[in-house]
Amino acid sequence: FTVDDLLNMIGVEIAKVHLADIIHGDLTNSNMMLRKGSKIWSVPIYFGLAHHSTMVEDKAVGLYVLEHAFGSNVSRRRAAFQLSSAHTTNI
Repeated sequence: FTVDDLLNMIGVEIAKVHLADIIHGDLTNSNMMLRKGSKIWSVPIYFGLAHHSTMVEDKAVGLYVLEHAFGSNVSRRRAAFQLSSAHTTNI
């Protein structure tokens, strides 16, 4: 799979969490785990700072933090586009 596939998977999983109005509180690449079964998918882990919120702004902050967590490993612009595209498509 490609970096774009990975970013899409992460966006989809974050969308699922946000649909339940759960704010992760610490979305970084360190708090994502890849799981392999019949396919590979990403799983957000460590919800120690999580809270409940219906505010769109709270959900956007998580995506912003994750975008910056990727740093130089992935183009930030590319990461932001892929994450937000996958996220909004699945909400």
